[in-house]
Amino acid sequence: MADILLAHSYHLAYDPKQVRKMQPYPPLGTLYAATALRAQRISAAVFDPMLQDPVSGFPNMLQQEKP
Repeated sequence: MADILLAHSYHLAYDPKQVRKMQPYPPLGTLYAATALRAQRISAAVFDPMLQDPVSGFPNMLQQEKP
């Protein structure tokens, strides 16, 4: 379980140009934030909705991590 759950709002399915290219990129800002929190001994989980369904994936991650 994590103290904090971080997420971002970019969903590949909502960007037709990126869907055609199928070259998703990692959420670097979100990952940097998680790293900074962990450096301060705060447990942080990251939900990356890039390739997941945000409607079902985020509630599942909330239930799993219980931040």
